Amino acid sequence: MRNKRVQDKILSLIFILVLFNTVFARKISFFNYFDEVITIISLMYLIYNYKSIIRYKRYFNIIKCVITIIILGLIGNMIFCFHSSLIGVFKDILAFCKLPITCISLSYWTKHTNLNSAHKKVIELSKFFCIIIFIFCFISIFFDIGMSYEPRYGIRTYMFLFTHPTFLVYCMVIISCVIFSEKDYKVNDKSFWVYQGMCIFVLLFTFRDKAFAYIILLFFISYLLISNKKMNLKYFLLACCSAFIVSLKKILQYKSFSWSPRGAMYSDGFRLMLKHFPFGTGFCTFNSHLSGEYYSKLYYDVGFDLKPGVNPKDYVDIGDAQWPYYYVQFGVFGFIIFIYILLEVFRDLRHRYSKFTYSLNATYLLFGYMIISSLVESTFINESGATFLLVLYIYLGHNRKNNM
Repeated sequence: MRNKRVQDKILSLIFILVLFNTVFARKISFFNYFDEVITIISLMYLIYNYKSIIRYKRYFNIIKCVITIIILGLIGNMIFCFHSSLIGVFKDILAFCKLPITCISLSYWTKHTNLNSAHKKVIELSKFFCIIIFIFCFISIFFDIGMSYEPRYGIRTYMFLFTHPTFLVYCMVIISCVIFSEKDYKVNDKSFWVYQGMCIFVLLFTFRDKAFAYIILLFFISYLLISNKKMNLKYFLLACCSAFIVSLKKILQYKSFSWSPRGAMYSDGFRLMLKHFPFGTGFCTFNSHLSGEYYSKLYYDVGFDLKPGVNPKDYVDIGDAQWPYYYVQFGVFGFIIFIYILLEVFRDLRHRYSKFTYSLNATYLLFGYMIISSLVESTFINESGATFLLVLYIYLGHNRKNNM
């Protein structure tokens, strides 16, 4: 019992770190490596339990896919030599492994761990933080209390204690999903929508397109629950498409520019994929922060070295979209293999919560948000890649102890 209480306290503390990691990182630089620490611990856990883990077909399939993509990436590195640092290549391999390795380790660990009491505690924490963030948001509408970002549509955008509204969106999406997973609430109860309403209010005042997309997902899945319709892949894809339409205005805006970093990553990335077919250009060569830090020679070939936001001295916009990272660096085959990894992760989560409706639909919400946000940021290889998985496997409720 004592060990159980200690475990719940540790998991509650980790949950707070997940929500406010970027706030803590402003004061303590160690927290900038929070996701790398999660990945390394996950890798060590996987190696230690390797013999037991590979008995599960799904885990073994993911491991084989990861090894295949690493081989494809290294072949690209050896053939084209666009990378400028072996250290950068190693770091990028670790970044790529963040999602699949963390998924396997957390999935296996939670199979043998009772997380019900920890789930109740993080629901209480989520409600508390939801109220606090909402109150300050309401105040900031009328008074400038130092929690605002640059105005949009003539209104101050809200960012709470974060350095940018996008981090607040990340925080509120997690809070909303955790509250959504509470089995004691029904989606048509007023008490359910009190907290979700506060989350929606805050998300609206961030004025981020991905926040609006999440709200669409939330209403769509809530409607299915009210209508007693079971969520399946068809409805999930329809919900994601509906949320994507919300971001269409922003996508068309990028297209109207004579040149934009995000648009160039997609369009030039597609041409680079065809040019370097079938292996891809290799690790640390395109569309990741590491490829900017260890400035990739590939960028000189497409003229990025002369553009703002993607040049050797200013590479802040490199990594503003996820998908070119995969289809340029690992080629068309590596891209397809990664899609398969994502599907396996999705199936694993769906199987895990198959008997728990609200946890399952909260999973659809968060996983759907990951897909939508990956269109405009490096969701799977930045800090959210590991922390979203922590939420998906630990903080959304019950665990189902059976074979895959």
